[in-house]
Amino acid sequence: MDNSFDCKAPLFVRGINEFNRQDFYECHETLEEYWNTLPVDLPERQLVQGIIQIAVGFYHLKRENVKGALKLFARGHARLVPFANPFTNCVANLDVGPCSAAVAANIALLEAGSAFDDARLTVPVIGQILLL
Repeated sequence: MDNSFDCKAPLFVRGINEFNRQDFYECHETLEEYWNTLPVDLPERQLVQGIIQIAVGFYHLKRENVKGALKLFARGHARLVPFANPFTNCVANLDVGPCSAAVAANIALLEAGSAFDDARLTVPVIGQILLL
């Protein structure tokens, strides 16, 4: 089995689709299974871990656990930032920039005392980059 990063790997694709459907618990389970197949020193492993942590953050938010959500948003966001600019760091044809920006905005709102159900909190989608 090849243990390099593959953006077309069924587990990875399924995990991204689960994230975009807001099936955050399932996304965590699926992407963690894929993450465990990647070499520890592979940079894309950080990307996958960041998406997992953000998914778990949203799962905590749905369960009204603001403190847990904030902690996981911060950890996941830190891992996503290096991959957020599609023009300088295109990985897996994913556009995680808008997701990173939305999570950063959510972190700021939660740190300012927003409740779990604040209408200003946004749930991002991880998009694909269309290569021309």
